[in-house]
Amino acid sequence: MKITIPIKLTAGFLLIILLILTLGLYSMKVSEEALRKAVGKGSVFLAEEMMVKIDKDIYQRIELFRFYSEDTLLQKTLSESNLALEKMPHIQSRKIINHELLNSLRERFIKFGERRYGYKIFDEVLATNKYGVNVAQTGKTSEYYQADKEWWQKAKENGFYVGDVEFNEGMGAMGIPIAVRIDDSKGNFMGIMKVIVPFSTIVRPIEFVTQKYETTEIKLITKDGKLIYSTKPFRPLEDVSKKAFFKEIKTGSPGSGSGFFVAKEGGKRRLFSYAHARGFRDFEGLSWTFVVGHNVKEVLQPISTLRNMLFTGFFVVILIGIIVGYAISISVSRPIKKLIKGAEIIGKGNLTYKIDIRSKDELGGVAIVFNKMADNLREYYDHLEKLVQKRTEQFKEAEEKLIQAEKRAAMAQLASETAHEIRNPLAVIKTGLYGLNIMLPREREDVQRMLQPM
Repeated sequence: MKITIPIKLTAGFLLIILLILTLGLYSMKVSEEALRKAVGKGSVFLAEEMMVKIDKDIYQRIELFRFYSEDTLLQKTLSESNLALEKMPHIQSRKIINHELLNSLRERFIKFGERRYGYKIFDEVLATNKYGVNVAQTGKTSEYYQADKEWWQKAKENGFYVGDVEFNEGMGAMGIPIAVRIDDSKGNFMGIMKVIVPFSTIVRPIEFVTQKYETTEIKLITKDGKLIYSTKPFRPLEDVSKKAFFKEIKTGSPGSGSGFFVAKEGGKRRLFSYAHARGFRDFEGLSWTFVVGHNVKEVLQPISTLRNMLFTGFFVVILIGIIVGYAISISVSRPIKKLIKGAEIIGKGNLTYKIDIRSKDELGGVAIVFNKMADNLREYYDHLEKLVQKRTEQFKEAEEKLIQAEKRAAMAQLASETAHEIRNPLAVIKTGLYGLNIMLPREREDVQRMLQPM
């Protein structure tokens, strides 16, 4: 197949467009990765910020209880309770409820929150003396001795205790137990105060987080994979440790890190970002993990939209490129064909032929040069014809003169040769006649006349 200029030009246009398309697709790929990282890092920042708020909120509750541990009524009640129980042999089966302290705990921790915030910031409050016997409690319980409980022992040893989320069957909600050690002014151990913080108040800030995407889901997970909060419907303490996204999370001690990754959930690819609890000040945290998930398709929707627009645009550009490329190739090939045709005609001797290219580009310039060349050739040819004609006439004149001169020379030679041929016999005759002395005078005169040269 003959590869013509239109094909070459059109192919060149298409090649350029394909290169641009390849560059565009590469840019889309880079942009897609950049957007994924940007969303992932943004979600990681959100997760870290929310975990700090949660840890700070729990720490502030601890500080509140520490501050209240210096309350005069509380100190006085515990001191009296400890003195009263020092001589009692069976303290584990006894309870000493101080109603004045009970009313104070209700007022300060339960009713105060309802009045100020419109919801409970504490569900239950419990105070024990140094023997572990209940001195005041806002909720119902059948256990009045707490010294054998882990939370009581750790609070006594460490100064405070924060337990993981527990589901309270009686309240039908989850809560976090917090206990603080109570000392007198001299640092002597006096007892333990425990409260149950509604888990809903801990995660309340999460509910106000603006969700950028419709598929965004926020989860709070314990270190052993129990789901304790989700912005989507969930079962409290649901085990998600077998889920693919949980396996990808870098589990470890509080503050071990954060990150983001892509994993499948529910048959869809999701972008997960996570942050482990880091604690706040002397509170080490509860090893929770804050997880933010988005559908990858929705996250990358701007890139997908841009890609579709890019493909549509490129198809239009390719079509326009083909049309424009063909039009340009025609605008170039037609003048070239005219130049070729003109060169052939002029080459055959038709120097009066004019190449009709009126464009003002290089091809038009070539046509002008061709036409001027043809004019110059025609003028030179005319000059040559005149010169040849003149030289031909001069040659004919010279030839005529030469012919005339040759004719004269030939006739002279012929005459000379004839005369010579005649002269020899006449000389013989003349000689003989001179010897004839007996000839008559008249006859002798006739012979002499004949012997005269012509």
